[in-house]
Amino acid sequence: MNPRAFTQQLEGAQSKPLYLFYGECHYLINKAISRVSRESKCRFLSAKNDKKEVILNALQVSSGLFGQEIVVVRDAEHFKNKDFSEIFKKKNESSVLILVASKKLDFEQQIFKLACYPPYENEMADWIFYLFNDKQKKIEGAAIQTLAHLYGRDLDSLAMEVEKIMSYVGAKITVSEADVLFVTRKTKEHPVFYLLQGWGGQPLSHYLDAVLQLKTSGEAPLFIFNMIVRECRKLLEYKNAQALGLSDNEILRKLKITPYLGRGLVAQANRFSLKELQDMTQNLATFDYSIKSGRVTPWSGVEAALPLISKR
Repeated sequence: MNPRAFTQQLEGAQSKPLYLFYGECHYLINKAISRVSRESKCRFLSAKNDKKEVILNALQVSSGLFGQEIVVVRDAEHFKNKDFSEIFKKKNESSVLILVASKKLDFEQQIFKLACYPPYENEMADWIFYLFNDKQKKIEGAAIQTLAHLYGRDLDSLAMEVEKIMSYVGAKITVSEADVLFVTRKTKEHPVFYLLQGWGGQPLSHYLDAVLQLKTSGEAPLFIFNMIVRECRKLLEYKNAQALGLSDNEILRKLKITPYLGRGLVAQANRFSLKELQDMTQNLATFDYSIKSGRVTPWSGVEAALPLISKR
């Protein structure tokens, strides 16, 4: 989906009581939530980790003096059909329920649905232009091509890279290819990329050193943790395709990943079994919930992930 189609669909979905945003692109999901909520405060819950009664209580709160109650329930695919029926029936009429799932779900009730999958490679140039235009910046055509080549369909990582480029260019109106090359080169040399390279082949001390550098430089721990989660998802996607008997080149084409980005992915994925990556994904999801619920600090979540990616 290109930016224009994405925006038009959301413009036609304002003031609805029920939404489903599904897919694997977190940038699109978060953007959709932001547009629908009009930047209002949302309460975030999980169908996987929170009891149904907690979710029902949140949806039965009267808006009163505090404005419209907006409840976002992630992992909605873990609900059963009867759970949806009960939730839709008992929710307060004034509350808004936004369901987030990894796949499309079917309901008897009327609900606005929006697919949030990574754009195709031929749509990425439009997204790059959109990301900079949204921040009142222009970008040269060569710079767009460079970013599209580096990030393939990975809109999540691209959006974070754009934020770094914005910090670098400051008040400058037009972003050049030289600006992009400078920032992306620095990014690839940044300690966070030591955390994303050599998984399964580097000792725990290697990653602990990288985390210490990141703490010292004041890097945001949630950003670090999300980078680890995204890398794990990529490896699991690759390993699932490999289990179907596809060759490395076939898998990269299927995942719409350029050979430039694919080399490192292949090397890392081959150091893990499918079961190990499935377990890693589950563990990271548990750490993620613990961070968001306040049970552990973000840095504790990052450090808990390091043994999972270290050399066996």
